[in-house]
Amino acid sequence: MTMDKGQENCNERIKIRALRHDWPKSRGFKSLQALSKLAPAFWGLFLGVRPLYPLPQAAYAGPSSPATTGTTATPPAFSVTSPNFPATQAAADTDDLFDEVWKLTSKFYLDRTFGGNDWGQARADLRSQGKLPGDSASETMATKKLLKKLGDKYTQLLSPYMYTAMSRFDPIGAGFMLSVDDDGYFCVSSDPRDGTRAAKERVEKGDKILEIEGVAIKGKSVFDAVDLITKEDKTDVRLTIQSKRNPAAAPRVLTLPREFNTVSNPVTKTQLTTAEDGRKVGYVKLREFNSLAKEKVREALTSLESQGAEAYVIDLRGNPGGSVQAAVSVASLFLPEDQIVTFIQDATGNKLPLKTQGAAAVPRDPLVVWTDRKSASASEILASALHDNCRAVLMGQRTFGKGLVQGVFGLNDGKGLVMTVAKYETPRGASIQGSGIFPDIETVIPSSILGEQDVSVVRVEDFSLKDRICLDRGGKQ
Repeated sequence: MTMDKGQENCNERIKIRALRHDWPKSRGFKSLQALSKLAPAFWGLFLGVRPLYPLPQAAYAGPSSPATTGTTATPPAFSVTSPNFPATQAAADTDDLFDEVWKLTSKFYLDRTFGGNDWGQARADLRSQGKLPGDSASETMATKKLLKKLGDKYTQLLSPYMYTAMSRFDPIGAGFMLSVDDDGYFCVSSDPRDGTRAAKERVEKGDKILEIEGVAIKGKSVFDAVDLITKEDKTDVRLTIQSKRNPAAAPRVLTLPREFNTVSNPVTKTQLTTAEDGRKVGYVKLREFNSLAKEKVREALTSLESQGAEAYVIDLRGNPGGSVQAAVSVASLFLPEDQIVTFIQDATGNKLPLKTQGAAAVPRDPLVVWTDRKSASASEILASALHDNCRAVLMGQRTFGKGLVQGVFGLNDGKGLVMTVAKYETPRGASIQGSGIFPDIETVIPSSILGEQDVSVVRVEDFSLKDRICLDRGGKQ
């Protein structure tokens, strides 16, 4: 039986894939509305400053621009593209590691000067230095040298082990990654992890996902797909799957448990404290933005609400970041639906707003967010979203100042590529790269020593400070 075009695209396009996050459609940005059709990679954006292993040294060379010819590669889910984006040859299954990485960086890397390098010449130079196709060690070494030319400490090659370890940012938990092909079909883009129900049911890379929870998903955005699974915090997910091996067979309906065995609870501390005025203040410490962030923060808020909390402190000190989707989801617990959380912008200047979805868990109670110099990336997205939407007062120290976005690509040989693909702005249009976010109340907040966090540094008037700030700048209360 001949496979249909959608199945062929699934098999051909699954090689470019990424972990973490997904993108909503955006009205008014025609080049962005087809994002899910353009994207083979299901997880998408990662923001963080803590390296997974020692980072390569930075390098810089002379200026020029890449030679980009051939067919257009399908961009990942996190890529914000436009019709005139430079085209490159698509990464093929037969590409060696070096060429695969060169093509991906040629297509998706944010800095179109490539760190001041002629990217085509950089490829030719390294090939002429004796890299032998099929020699794994020399290919890996040449690929690292290529990436080093970018002078970007966040763009790096991952070992298969480190690439797999990043699955803690998977918001679905079914044991495999998903992708979207050119025709809008969702596909399985990685073999299921060993020991998962999906592996036992022989779900395979290239299988098509026709329905999620009984809802047909062809043509939907990846944001829609994740929302179908996560909006009710379900412990399992029902998928209708069309086999890659036997496309003529009837689709299977599988109910797979959502397993997060390798993901730790990012909420490391909650407590209820009585303030000087008698007000009960709920304290939540969030360590990172992983796939459990929304669920665990919601659980903490629900517990504190049941204990009578009347105001909240969200502690983001020392939080280095995580997934964009997690930051957007946590912001949705405090903000009304359809509020802008952040803008993501690619090298072409296209800008995509990411907005809150669903009803807020704590929509009105007074809120203070604690930050310090180690609060970075996704932490800065959440802090700026709550601040710029006049929902919270920021207290503590200036944040780290990382406004760059990395995408994670799966490679043919099992390795991964982390690459800077975009930058973000706050809801009010400010870039924080290199500068960070300045708090409304600048102070050094003492760390907890005996296990109980002292929230007495938050005064009664601090909770209402946001109203004066918003009025001063003409904002909304």
